[in-house]
Amino acid sequence: MTAREVDQRAERAATVHGARVVARLGVGTDNVAYALDDGSVLRLRQTLDDEARDAVAREAALLELLADQPGVPAPRVRFVDAAEGALALERLPGTSLLDRPAVDPLPLVPALGDLLAALHALTSVAAPVVVREEADLGEHLEEAQELLEVVGSLVPVELRERLQAQLATDTPAPGTDLRLCHADLGAEHLLAEPGPWRLTGVLDWTDAAITDPALDLARLWRDLGRPVAEAVAARLGLDDAALERAVVLARCMAVEDLAFGHETGDPRYVTAALAALTRL
Repeated sequence: MTAREVDQRAERAATVHGARVVARLGVGTDNVAYALDDGSVLRLRQTLDDEARDAVAREAALLELLADQPGVPAPRVRFVDAAEGALALERLPGTSLLDRPAVDPLPLVPALGDLLAALHALTSVAAPVVVREEADLGEHLEEAQELLEVVGSLVPVELRERLQAQLATDTPAPGTDLRLCHADLGAEHLLAEPGPWRLTGVLDWTDAAITDPALDLARLWRDLGRPVAEAVAARLGLDDAALERAVVLARCMAVEDLAFGHETGDPRYVTAALAALTRL
């Protein structure tokens, strides 16, 4: 489907629900985001098939479940059009931590801990509306090794060699205590305001699942650093094994972001990924 065809679907979905597209905001792995004239944001699946329609319906159902949950600053649903793969959401305040990284992200720990604790407590309630999946560490490691073959030239030689060795030898046991997780809790999906830093919103719940909590820790480790990940894990009562899985996944996810930034020509992801790989 061409970019114009995707834009036309967005315009059609907005019009049916009494709104108008005023701008294309950005493109992610699965969705394209648009600003609507009523102040909301329309997220449209780039690929329209039964799987995409089901994903939109599940995300809308989850967001309805999360509405008014203390500690979960998720956007409210304005309208959902699963047939078009469209979901319109209220626009939350703040700036993504990818666009404006926090110099000291530790003040965000209490809010991040409260967010994940609230999600974990909703595991059984959310079971009917989200998928349940184990985090396959072997699959993540294999994909990261393949991607590193493609974008390895972007990584300094010494760092690349260390990373290749880690990806080839990291084999922690999978997690078995599965909880409701955001499962894509990267800086681009965390909205915050400075002075001191406070969490104002969490975006893109497309990948939410009952899965290994190490997935959420991993992206926090990758983007906000080890002290944040360890402090959040402590607040959640997660053990050292979860942190061991998280750092392995964090390396894989940094390679994935490097490849995404390179493929899309987005320097924000390239810069953040290289910094993360250096820390990791």
